[in-house]
Amino acid sequence: MPTNANPAEVIADAANILKVWSANPDFKLKDVTLDQFQTDRASLATVLAELKEKDDEMAPLRNRRDDLTAKLNNECTRARAGIKGYFG
Repeated sequence: MPTNANPAEVIADAANILKVWSANPDFKLKDVTLDQFQTDRASLATVLAELKEKDDEMAPLRNRRDDLTAKLNNECTRARAGIKGYFG
């Protein structure tokens, strides 16, 4: 389910809520416990860390893709200009 919420902001917001909730254990939500909230925050933090790791792994491929795209785009531009000059 896509969301417009920024994960980093949600993690920070959850950390602030955890401080208040932990200091006031009498606070209740209808369908969420403090333990469940902590687990969900930890799970999101884990997923974000995994995504960062994968992003770091993919950075060299993205750089290579970008370099090859620029090179081929330049060659296409030159080829079109050459074809136009050759064929009129």
